[in-house]
Amino acid sequence: MSDDPETARQIEELSADDRPLLVLDVDDVVLEFIRPFPHFLKSRG
Repeated sequence: MSDDPETARQIEELSADDRPLLVLDVDDVVLEFIRPFPHFLKSRG
């Protein structure tokens, strides 16, 4: 568990939920691509 009270609260809240939890590790390159992506889609209609 975390020593940070807010993190501990968030973990506790997640553990009370019965839905599956998906944890992803997103590379910085992907994040740089995502930022302009909506503009690209809008330009394509």
